[in-house]
Amino acid sequence: MGQWSGPAADAVLPVSSAFAAVDDARAAWLAGTLQAKKFDHDWVTQQWLHFLDNMPAALSAAQLGDLDRAYGFTRSRNAQIRTKLARARDPQ
Repeated sequence: MGQWSGPAADAVLPVSSAFAAVDDARAAWLAGTLQAKKFDHDWVTQQWLHFLDNMPAALSAAQLGDLDRAYGFTRSRNAQIRTKLARARDPQ
């Protein structure tokens, strides 16, 4: 068996509007045009991970605090979300 080189060139890749809404909310929040508490539309864990994974590396302490106050990430029972927030606080 050879190494996997990704999907075939003619593969039909899935498209989801669920992540497009997350991308739009992240962009608006980073631009300062949307308050943190206004963009959670019952997101599931995968959407939150997508939101956090695609943040710029240079988030300020104020921005991280804003998200934590709005959504309680540091009190989350979800280890993946807590880990993403910790990495955002201390990108190495």
